[in-house]
Amino acid sequence: MHYSNALASGTSTLQRTYQTAAGTNRLQSYAQTLQRPGSAAQTSNVTFSYDAAGGLVKKGDNHLHYGADGRIAKAGEYADAADARAVSYVYNALGQSVLKSDARGAGQPATLQTLYAEDGIG
Repeated sequence: MHYSNALASGTSTLQRTYQTAAGTNRLQSYAQTLQRPGSAAQTSNVTFSYDAAGGLVKKGDNHLHYGADGRIAKAGEYADAADARAVSYVYNALGQSVLKSDARGAGQPATLQTLYAEDGIG
């Protein structure tokens, strides 16, 4: 599969070529080329890895770690889920994301808390 997009008239062009795993629609990798006017083309490759259950566990240099509920609990650059330098997610009993904590930078982690105001309808 091939994707090409001119970002604006006379500016940059982005091309991606996608590769799926044989016999599936599961994305295996893509190659990306960015061509800016007056600059050399920049090419990068991104690969994807999956666990036995089919869950995405790695995209490029980023690792995904799942909780017991099957949802993403942590995402970061390290394969070890115990590494604190990652983005962590917490969900409520309804499966809604209620807390995101980003500990990848220096100092205290940046946190985002989401509150849901449920009415009688849901």
